[in-house]
Amino acid sequence: MDDELLARDLMDKNFASLSRSALLRDAALLLQAARELDGAEARSLVVLDEDGAFAGAVSMITIIEAVTPEFMKESPHLGPAAWEGLFAECIEGGARMKVEDVMHETVGTVREDSRLPEIMLAIASGRIPLVPVAGEDKKVIGVIRLPAVFGEIAKRFARMS
Repeated sequence: MDDELLARDLMDKNFASLSRSALLRDAALLLQAARELDGAEARSLVVLDEDGAFAGAVSMITIIEAVTPEFMKESPHLGPAAWEGLFAECIEGGARMKVEDVMHETVGTVREDSRLPEIMLAIASGRIPLVPVAGEDKKVIGVIRLPAVFGEIAKRFARMS
């Protein structure tokens, strides 16, 4: 069947992670290093709790949102003049934020034997481009990245007459 592809077939066991208490600065630097190693494939980091279980995720978008002032998000028409003297302050403040204060906790995990439709649902319902794969002990054993899932969908489109 077309949906027989399992999470273990798509998951990447090499993924960057950090703790909830890490600083946002550390998350940004780790994500940039992971992108350089993975050829820009990494777009998110897995956040682990003290036991190595999934606690959340932080993405490039999460970091950008965290250092963008609320009033700018609510009034994007203000333009560049509104940033005058504010940009450096936002970056400095963001650098001191903790990952746990900005991470997405609502991201679903899947198991190694989860099928493609379940993986697609986890990506579609989350706000980050990865799905953690958890083992029986709830520890993260891999991640499935958005391009892998998109590639499977594109393959199926290509097979259509």
